[in-house]
Amino acid sequence: MTNATKTMGSSVFLWMRDDLPREQTFNYWRGPHSQLVARNDSFEEYRQHHFLEGESGFWPNTNGVCTRLPTNRKIDGMPEVTFTSAVALLNPFNSSKAVLKDEKNVFKRTILHATGPTWGRWYKSGYGEENSFRVVVLLRRSPRVSSKIFRHFVNDQLGPALASQSDLTELRSQVFMPWSKAMWNSPDVLHDYPVAEQYHASLILAGPNRKIVQAALDQVNQWRNPLPSSVWAFTPMLLRQAMYIEKRGAQPCHRYPRLKNLRCNLFLEK
Repeated sequence: MTNATKTMGSSVFLWMRDDLPREQTFNYWRGPHSQLVARNDSFEEYRQHHFLEGESGFWPNTNGVCTRLPTNRKIDGMPEVTFTSAVALLNPFNSSKAVLKDEKNVFKRTILHATGPTWGRWYKSGYGEENSFRVVVLLRRSPRVSSKIFRHFVNDQLGPALASQSDLTELRSQVFMPWSKAMWNSPDVLHDYPVAEQYHASLILAGPNRKIVQAALDQVNQWRNPLPSSVWAFTPMLLRQAMYIEKRGAQPCHRYPRLKNLRCNLFLEK
């Protein structure tokens, strides 16, 4: 049995404004907008995953499972949050009025998903490792499968199977509670989210290079299980300069002194 730390957190799916240059929106997200996010003391960790624009999907082809990224409503990025404790879930987004108000300056659409208490897992935190290539995987549950069985599949079967791949240096999962627009309803931003397009869990895995991560997915993909109806794997954007802290215990970036608990996954571009 794989040892894993149980966590509580959230993931927010983001679509950038299409009336602004893409680079400008990402710069604003990881700069001024993150300054507002950093004021939330209920966060144990906050990481930004900036998705590459031209990716078609990183998960290996699987019979009966949709693995190719959709061309319509393709997500541009995802912040990953881990809360300090279960108490934080009672009011997880305190000090967020400024964040809600600011979203219209950069985002066209935002969809927030939160886990239930202990519905997240850190199998391998990734701290102190050479995480030069990372993949964000979004899972969609088949309507024929109950949410309880799906949660067990993600956290107790798929997660441990991936964790057994020794070359992976980071592995985390989040299983989401049912989505509610009321949980995150920022003004002047779209929150349309059809049931057929909703996600139910995420996995984040990383390794020293692309080849190692691909090999781990290929190995696990041989283990047949029909539960997810869709498995979409996004590759975070690879940038030339890391502006936030990545490792626990590192010193805050002098440009953004408030970001003592923020970690942003930014790596050398392909």
